[in-house]
Amino acid sequence: MTPTEFGKKPTTDIIWSMLDQHLHLVFKRHELGTVMFPFIVLRRMDCMLHDVNDKVRASYEQFHRLLPEDKLDLVLRKAAGNRRFYNTSRFTLVSLLDDAPNLTTNFKIYLGGFNHEVQEIFRNFAFEATFTKLVRNKLLYPVLQAICEYDFRTETVTDHE
Repeated sequence: MTPTEFGKKPTTDIIWSMLDQHLHLVFKRHELGTVMFPFIVLRRMDCMLHDVNDKVRASYEQFHRLLPEDKLDLVLRKAAGNRRFYNTSRFTLVSLLDDAPNLTTNFKIYLGGFNHEVQEIFRNFAFEATFTKLVRNKLLYPVLQAICEYDFRTETVTDHE
């Protein structure tokens, strides 16, 4: 199944079984959360930014050479609908799948496009080690493809869910 921008509503059982299918040979069951949680967070942010991506990127292109970092951050947060996070890369999680041969490089660019607070969250997840293990075992594409089958917009999944 090829993912679209917004797929089906995620449920805990579906997500865990989906990742079990791809990850059970490389990660121990108790380690699946270290893979799952960062991808759920990424997909949630990706879905939430869907409607503002073009505006954020346009603002970044217009102002990144003119404003100091702190002022640029304010402009980009405003462009992102006053969210506390944004992404300036040209990628979405779904668009990353369109260029499988360059997925590893493009995924790093995508992650690097997030504001500093988001990047810090992923450092705290120790996501680099998970990412490296996924790449080494040729699992980044199937995991990304699987998570992109689900719609994590706030209209579909509440913060509580």
